[in-house]
Amino acid sequence: MWVACAHCIGCSTSSLILNQLQFFDPSNSSTVSAISCADQRCAQVADYSNSGCSSLNQCNYRLQYVDGSSTTGVFLNDLMHLEKVHGNTTFFNSSAHVIFG
Repeated sequence: MWVACAHCIGCSTSSLILNQLQFFDPSNSSTVSAISCADQRCAQVADYSNSGCSSLNQCNYRLQYVDGSSTTGVFLNDLMHLEKVHGNTTFFNSSAHVIFG
């Protein structure tokens, strides 16, 4: 999953349907962690992205799109809570660890 982070430079602030986008700020999450270069998932993404290691041992990525634009960042792991809403009642349905950049 690709997510725009709070300090994203040049990222769009609205979607194609003109909704205001919310940016993810890793400093506001108590469960976020960077994927290390030694993690097997970092090696797996190297097959389709120009990934590498930072001086902090974080798994970096760089993807270039057909139109020439690109995205760069660090792969993160966080716990995502999914809610089920029925009428005016909200139920915490489940949670899952998600890797994104």
